[in-house]
Amino acid sequence: MIEFFMRNIGQVLTKDQIYEAAWESDKFPDDNSIMVAISKLRGKISDGENDYIHTIRGLGYRMEENET
Repeated sequence: MIEFFMRNIGQVLTKDQIYEAAWESDKFPDDNSIMVAISKLRGKISDGENDYIHTIRGLGYRMEENET
């Protein structure tokens, strides 16, 4: 999943796109799977100051580069 985000920095990725890339399946079970995975990923890559993965309400998620 992190590789998919990093290849698409700055782009809004839908939950369907993330699921297909991370789980290599087009059978989307539920939103909770994505939300839990994103939450765990955020915890692993957070440096305390920056949140690199942002929720874009109603659309999906976007990873942004550190601007410092």
